[in-house]
Amino acid sequence: MTTPGGTPVVTPVVRARALRAADGPAWLDDLPRRTGELTRRWALALGAPLAGGTAAVVHEVVRADGTPAVLKLPVPDPGNALTTRTLLTAARTEDGGGFVRVLAHDGDDLLLERLGPSLAASGRTADEQLAVLTALLPRVWRLPPHGPPVDEAAGLTRFVLDLLDGAPDDVTGAALECADRRSRAFVPERARLLHGDAAAPHALLAPQRPEGAAFVDPDGFTGDPAYDVGVALRDWSAELLAHPRPAELLRGWCASAAARTGTDPQAVWEFAFLERVSTGTYARALGADDLAGPLLESARRLLPDL
Repeated sequence: MTTPGGTPVVTPVVRARALRAADGPAWLDDLPRRTGELTRRWALALGAPLAGGTAAVVHEVVRADGTPAVLKLPVPDPGNALTTRTLLTAARTEDGGGFVRVLAHDGDDLLLERLGPSLAASGRTADEQLAVLTALLPRVWRLPPHGPPVDEAAGLTRFVLDLLDGAPDDVTGAALECADRRSRAFVPERARLLHGDAAAPHALLAPQRPEGAAFVDPDGFTGDPAYDVGVALRDWSAELLAHPRPAELLRGWCASAAARTGTDPQAVWEFAFLERVSTGTYARALGADDLAGPLLESARRLLPDL
């Protein structure tokens, strides 16, 4: 453990993201000074960097009383500002709204409680992880929304079309049809504050919480709650590919998740399929075939059920 004012570690992916942001290069230049200022003001000893983040410098820290915490210094962009606003909204509630607790903040820079490893790395089964995610999500949706309702299905349609090189194939075409149905069914008056990326890697174990976990890194926009549930069902490619009837397995997950969250199982299914294909298409465009392959192949095996 170093003394207050230690040197922050910027991962290559965070540096690349900062260099693409309008104020990112200046933020990178100022980062050592800013880190030193916050560690002195909040009486922190800077520890090891935490892996996995793509939009912020994140370090373990120890407070003056010896308790562990996390220092998060986001790259300056509107998405990170929404994350901060969501966490601060949750911090004003008695139960934390299902999110990690904010111990101190200055602008978008945050001092957060230290939680455990991610739900995704917990060794729990898919059913067990989904039970935790679907218990947390209704607590998020009870928080007051900020910003206008967002038709995420329409946004994903534009996103996928921008990524395509040529006409959609059968998998992408089916995903775009799902997006069209969800966009036409969108009712702004029913929108709620969403996590926006409620997958298992964004839920960290917290034994002191009733659900045993808490969300981190919200996108924090207002939209259709079924979208959050669909995202929670996006990342189980290995289980689907190993199952003799993957559509039956996914239908069962959608039905149980929808029942626990009060959402429509068909909407959850369509958002889950759309997220699987849009994420896989994006990963393929980036050359991340190890991620894209299972997502798109599992989507192809689900096609007959659509």
